[in-house]
Amino acid sequence: MYFVNKVYLTGIDDSTDLNKLLEITKQHPYVVWGVLISESSQGKGRYPTFNTIAKIGQFIVDNNLYDNFGIHVCGKPAVKGFLEGNQKYCELINPFKIVQINFRHSDYDLKLIEECISFDNRAKDIIVQYNKANEDFISKFENIPDNLKMLIDYSGGKGDYMSPVKSLEYVNELISQGVRSGIAGGFGADNINDVLSNISSTSSNSPYPYGIWIDMETKLRTDEIFDLDICTEILNCYKDFKK
Repeated sequence: MYFVNKVYLTGIDDSTDLNKLLEITKQHPYVVWGVLISESSQGKGRYPTFNTIAKIGQFIVDNNLYDNFGIHVCGKPAVKGFLEGNQKYCELINPFKIVQINFRHSDYDLKLIEECISFDNRAKDIIVQYNKANEDFISKFENIPDNLKMLIDYSGGKGDYMSPVKSLEYVNELISQGVRSGIAGGFGADNINDVLSNISSTSSNSPYPYGIWIDMETKLRTDEIFDLDICTEILNCYKDFKK
């Protein structure tokens, strides 16, 4: 069987109350808050300004919340800056232990990607989306970095629902290659209970119980604002399900 051990909630924006976020995190230590970083979209909707990201980074350090925050690197300028170790991006991203690179791997030099994952950011968990553009990504490595993880996500950020059972078929393939993974695709408060039930009742070919994470973004917003009430509802559902 599979079990969910982390709940990723993505889309912290300029309006998010970090003090309230801290309270929620203390009550739900299995949460991982996702922050989107984009050069062209910063300050718009789910993309906070770089100034806000810097404040979040300091907040992580001050409260020792390294396991509870991840940053999603979006858009070619930000991805290129991260892969190449640009100082501006390194300073903003450094406090985040979890980094998700949202890219088509074929747009970048594989050696540069490998060096970024295996050497420059060896102490971080690096997540890459597993979708049509990146289905062959793992096969490019002679030795798969052990800090590389994959997020099964064919939704393209549009909130399209994908059956957890179908996603777990990909998870099984990645398990066989030694790659840990999570799943996304239209999850939210309206279907979280069904999602958790489907995951826990699905058989795994793995010889050991395999913990995965679930990730959601689109359904966490009200009037384009990151809604902590919705987030809390989801986390409470997960807490109740774990009992």
